[in-house]
Amino acid sequence: MNRLIALLLLVAPLTAPAEAKFVDAKHGISFRYPHKYVLKQGALEGTDDVGLGYLGAIPMEFVAPGGGMRIATVEAPGGSYPGTDFVNAFFTLSVNQFVTEQECAEFLDDRGYPETLLTKTVSGVIFRGADVSGAAMGHQSSAEYYHAYSDGACIELGYGLATAGYGNVEGLKRAPTQAILARFAKILSSVRIRRSLTRRDDSPSILSFDAAPLPAAGSYRLSWDVAGAAPDDLALLIDCLSDVSIETQAGNSLDGAPFPCDVVHPLGQLRGSLDISFENGAGQNESESIRLFVAGRPAASSTLVVSLYPSPRIFAITSYWQMQPVILSGPSQSIPIGAGLPVKIHGIAFDGTETVSIGAARIAVESVDGRTLSFTAPTSLPAGEYDVTVSNDRGSSNAAHIRLDRPHPQFALCRCKPKIVCEGGDAIIPGHEVRVEGIGILPANTVWIGSTSVTATSPGGRVGRWYLYFTAPPDLAAGKYPMHFTNDLGKSETVDVTVTAQ
Repeated sequence: MNRLIALLLLVAPLTAPAEAKFVDAKHGISFRYPHKYVLKQGALEGTDDVGLGYLGAIPMEFVAPGGGMRIATVEAPGGSYPGTDFVNAFFTLSVNQFVTEQECAEFLDDRGYPETLLTKTVSGVIFRGADVSGAAMGHQSSAEYYHAYSDGACIELGYGLATAGYGNVEGLKRAPTQAILARFAKILSSVRIRRSLTRRDDSPSILSFDAAPLPAAGSYRLSWDVAGAAPDDLALLIDCLSDVSIETQAGNSLDGAPFPCDVVHPLGQLRGSLDISFENGAGQNESESIRLFVAGRPAASSTLVVSLYPSPRIFAITSYWQMQPVILSGPSQSIPIGAGLPVKIHGIAFDGTETVSIGAARIAVESVDGRTLSFTAPTSLPAGEYDVTVSNDRGSSNAAHIRLDRPHPQFALCRCKPKIVCEGGDAIIPGHEVRVEGIGILPANTVWIGSTSVTATSPGGRVGRWYLYFTAPPDLAAGKYPMHFTNDLGKSETVDVTVTAQ
């Protein structure tokens, strides 16, 4: 008998329960799920979560930006249903305390759910639901999401399935979708809600909420006035499509605080204002939603939509020193630029009011269209590393890192003679075109042959080697002469050249 009891004690721990239980004491919500399934608590961002595969992460379907908090997600174990088109299946629980009861009844309007919403009673609470689906490149997802407003918060329950490859991959079978979804629907049905949040009796009202444009591009002064609430009940949420920076008036609770997107920012004042600026890097006109939320029973919210013109952005740079576009691959990349030589910046949102800055120096733009602008690299700057930016009435661009080179003018010597090409020879013929190879040549140069000067131009060349073009004076007498050239970079060395009648 004792041996039998001992044997049973050894075997009992090896028999795992069929279900596990998740309890979120803070929100008074619990549910049961198969013990072999994978439970992930909190946000899924930053993990190796399978999600919906190619279609992205498992979404939250709250219609208002920010404020949604994912409590837990249950997913099928890895390797489920081999040989089928199965990608993943999930149940998800989220809570949002920053939506009104009306907003809780809504779902994201770009998901294509039917006009007739679903209804389900869970733990005595009536939930309204919607079918949510997506498809792209042979990948599909389908899910049901449900919302209910309880004690000042919106509870979201959802479950769904993602598949891929059926009909495109030879030998791939369909996963048993109905059986899979039934298991996750059972998890949803096991949800128990025992919320004990203090019921509020206050009824706040938003007297005013405005966004006044400021002189700086993409900048607005937000102002608000709220009655019937406590200062801690106010929050600001922005559904950002672009980078956001913030400046606040002295004394505001947000003064000096970072302002990331899709995050709840308590305001701490029933009335006040703050200055906020947006940077639109999308390359086209965009809009931003700025939402004021006030907790209460019922809660109140107001949303402003502000228009944003795109800020200029640098994508690539062409310089005659480089002779080919250089696509920016990172802030540490250094693009060689020749002092005194033409440069082109390729980007977006150029409107004709541009100024180029190289370090602290502001450079005049010579020509511009919507995507390309041209300027000449100054000869007044010393050689070195600089950041280049473009600014216009819409704002300032990202910075491109350049290396400004100032090569000293010199001839490219070949057997102690400059490389001279004139009608196929290496001697200068009066009245004929001459090409001389050198280094440190600018578009405008002056060549001296003895005491005679002539203007020489250069339309461009390859890195490290350039060409001077000029017409030899027709009255230049035959003989040997010292020759050099000058430009804004300095004076070259002197070499001997031969002038011949033919």
